[in-house]
Amino acid sequence: MAVNKNQADLARRVRDNVLVALLEKEREVEEELDNIRHIETKISQLRDDEAMERFREARLRKLKETNAKRLEYMNNGYCRLVDVDSDSQFFDVCRNTQYVVAHFYRPTTVRSKYLDEKMHELCQVYFNTKFIRVNVERTPFLCERFNIWCIPTLMIIIDGKTNHSVVGFDEFGGDGFTLDDFSKVLNKHGIVPPDVDKRE
Repeated sequence: MAVNKNQADLARRVRDNVLVALLEKEREVEEELDNIRHIETKISQLRDDEAMERFREARLRKLKETNAKRLEYMNNGYCRLVDVDSDSQFFDVCRNTQYVVAHFYRPTTVRSKYLDEKMHELCQVYFNTKFIRVNVERTPFLCERFNIWCIPTLMIIIDGKTNHSVVGFDEFGGDGFTLDDFSKVLNKHGIVPPDVDKRE
């Protein structure tokens, strides 16, 4: 019986030692897994940081390109509302400019002044488009040729051809229209800001 008891004690001690060794090994494996998870997290963060840095660099490059284009256009008479005082000046602008937004106005008309304010703001966004004002009192030939009968009238001219005319404010949504309303009309008729892909 003593032999059986010794064998049982020995078996129990071996089992306990094996259990302790297994628990120790399990703890080591858990620590190693924690280290691996930590390393994977760091790698993921680095990848995210690298991706974010690439995104920032690409965005910065795009902004610099856009600002360089804007400056070039500004130096060529864009980004401001230009007064056109003669028929020949009007035709020169339209012939030499891809996108033109022409406001036929009368200086004493309140709606013309409101439209001028909106055009002045939008010419900064649509910097590849010439925004011009044509005084109908000084250009009767143009008014007759383009059948300008209501003031204000806005003509959208693309590649030297009249693409669309907006008579009054109805198409903008009426009096008190917003820049967004104005932009939607321009976009609908082919005038989009230069940083927007026209294929979208």
